[in-house]
Amino acid sequence: MNPLRPLLTTTQRGRLLLGLPLMLAIACERAERDAASVGAESAVSQSISRSTSLEGNTIEIRLDREQVLVGDPIRLIVVATPAADRIAEIEPPGATLGAFDVFELPAPREEALLPGAKAIALELSTFESGGVAIPPIRARFEPRGGGVEIELASDPIEIAVESALSESDPALAGGEPTSLEAGVDPSDLREVKGVVAMDDGRSEAWWWLASLGAMVALVIGGFLLLRRRGPAPEPPPGPWAIERFSTLAETCRRGGPIASVWEDSAAVLRGYLARACRIPATDLTTREILDAIGRDPRFGDAARLTIASSLRQADLVKFAGASADGETTARSLDSLRDLVALLEADSQRAAAGGSP
Repeated sequence: MNPLRPLLTTTQRGRLLLGLPLMLAIACERAERDAASVGAESAVSQSISRSTSLEGNTIEIRLDREQVLVGDPIRLIVVATPAADRIAEIEPPGATLGAFDVFELPAPREEALLPGAKAIALELSTFESGGVAIPPIRARFEPRGGGVEIELASDPIEIAVESALSESDPALAGGEPTSLEAGVDPSDLREVKGVVAMDDGRSEAWWWLASLGAMVALVIGGFLLLRRRGPAPEPPPGPWAIERFSTLAETCRRGGPIASVWEDSAAVLRGYLARACRIPATDLTTREILDAIGRDPRFGDAARLTIASSLRQADLVKFAGASADGETTARSLDSLRDLVALLEADSQRAAAGGSP
């Protein structure tokens, strides 16, 4: 053999150069898949599962997470698995479960559900903070051929509920007077008897006539201007909602009035649902809106949770009169903006797929 002969021929070197990028791409794809697998395992590890058994009958409680914000919904699944000679039945908790409001979801699809087993899905939310316990849920196991019925109750589960509101408000700490009431002496408040006329020295007849004339001229001029221009075109609901949520989030980060931002964000969200999704959200309560979007296939679990969290926290700020944290509010508005953008993109893809 000639020692000066190259180790690789020209053809072999070309194949090696062409194969290197392919091998590098395969290695990168495997690394990304491994990272995604690790992320999925960490997300699953945050869920809670508790079970209670008696004579081969088991009731299991599954929670999707153990730490939430006030008003943020939690998904709970109850599975009752009976022994071979029994049939399971779960007692529905009703509209409330301890400190939690209950919203019943469609029955979950359990792949390994045994004959006679029963499974229900619930959505829980609470406005209490701290360590809040989910009370026991009961299940009955009835014998198929007659006999004694067995009843099991799940163990209570305590979860951590964090408040998104400012802890500096004494009204949230222990029912103390709010900042509006603090330091006010009731003796300083006087009853209003009626309207008091103030003389500002400009009650001459010519002044009133001039003011009235100027007001009439302004009204007529504005009417003629609007009639010439016609009604302004209404912006599309998607871009309009995205722009409004972005503006409100920027207002929060600049230290604007948070309470009015929450009220405006709820109005924008209701307006978008009414115009873009044909849901009469402006005339519905928060629970009725969540019920409507729960039956709409365009809204997945993530979209419904985002809308539920925003509306419930807005209700808490608006009706409880409590102040909210600015950065938390801004992040909630960013989530609503991203949700609207995602819904608009899905709508455009559906329209493009349905066109000839």
